Amino acid sequence: MLKVGLILVLFLVFVYLLMRNIVSMTLAYPLLAIGISVVVGLPFFGDGGIMKTVIEAGAVKMSSHLVAIIFAAWLGAIMNSTGISKRIVKLAAELGGDRPFLVTVLVIVALAACYTTLSGLGSVIMIATIAIPILINVGVPALTAISIFNFAYAIGLQVNLTNWAYFHSLTGVGLDDIKTFALIMTGVTSAFTLAFTVYKFKKDGLKFSWAAEYSDDLIERDAKVPTIALLTPLVPLFVTIAFDFTTVTAFMTGILYCMITMVLFSKEYSLKRMVDLVQKGAKDGISEIAHVISYSIVTGMLIVVVTGPEVAEVMSGAVSAILPTTRIAYILFFALLVPLTLFRGPMNIWGLGAGVAGLMISVNVLPPQAIMCAYSSCERTQVISDPTNTYSIWLADYVGTDVITLLKNVFLWSWALSVVGIVLSAFMWL
Repeated sequence: MLKVGLILVLFLVFVYLLMRNIVSMTLAYPLLAIGISVVVGLPFFGDGGIMKTVIEAGAVKMSSHLVAIIFAAWLGAIMNSTGISKRIVKLAAELGGDRPFLVTVLVIVALAACYTTLSGLGSVIMIATIAIPILINVGVPALTAISIFNFAYAIGLQVNLTNWAYFHSLTGVGLDDIKTFALIMTGVTSAFTLAFTVYKFKKDGLKFSWAAEYSDDLIERDAKVPTIALLTPLVPLFVTIAFDFTTVTAFMTGILYCMITMVLFSKEYSLKRMVDLVQKGAKDGISEIAHVISYSIVTGMLIVVVTGPEVAEVMSGAVSAILPTTRIAYILFFALLVPLTLFRGPMNIWGLGAGVAGLMISVNVLPPQAIMCAYSSCERTQVISDPTNTYSIWLADYVGTDVITLLKNVFLWSWALSVVGIVLSAFMWL
């Protein structure tokens, strides 16, 4: 119990330091990872030591994500230098017209639909580079835009079959029970998303409709960008869905498509000029995502620790002693623990919770369905708010803010959403 207490104290201390901007993620995550490792008794050196399994292995834990980020940034830099991004933004502004709220709702529906089958950083980058400029250019502030994106992402993921399979493999609960609760929470998440959007429109002083007034510069046609080249950001998404391309291959396909269409259909771009822009784009793209790369490296260190067997073993002793047995106690217990979903904590099914959930089920204090639903409810906070999500790190960097600011903007809403799910699961299974 002492070790469990120390781990929780470490979490709370670093959450406080991060929320108050006293330390950055780049420093906090490695220190937290080392601190937890020391608490559970990992040695500093040797094959199973902190230096090798936490620092070294953790630093490359997110390597596949980093490669995806780099290639996405490369494609993004090429789109910027050719004027494709600017042209898409102009069209988005024209599309918005006098109905910014309607456009926002339609974007939410489209995003949610996409993420019923897609997930992960690569797909977020592909879709966000289209959706976020549309939202921003109908008047939605950048922070609100990425917050809405995360809510829409959460709607789709709730009915993503890969998520259902993951919950089934971890908890052993039947897919029918998982599906039933997921469909209910899809409706609840959608309602919260709409409420959040309305609230932000009012708080940010956005009009739900207005007469379209754009400067001449905004609506000016950019003749050097051929219409066919505007499909560039859709190409990686298309080849991923249609041909099951890997993320890196999909982005490379997008780069080649951009090159070919600009050379063939634009008189201003020769093959030599496009080759020069592509080479320059690799350098420019990487320099623009330096923060994302550093955050992903240190996030990997924390994930390696909290998902390791040593931490799960420490947590197991406390689990059976603290689980509630009544409906009211269940609601209070899990509702108060929702914040421990953040930073891959014990209520995060994609972090430390992957082991803790199994331990809760194994002691037979609560029905497995009740445990599954509690973690599914907490996953709402994880998807929307957890600053260790690589897609949240990328989104924040994409609009020029930081992931802790994003967390502050959405956390109370995601917590309330999780609590509603916990209350529903209590009445379903207890």
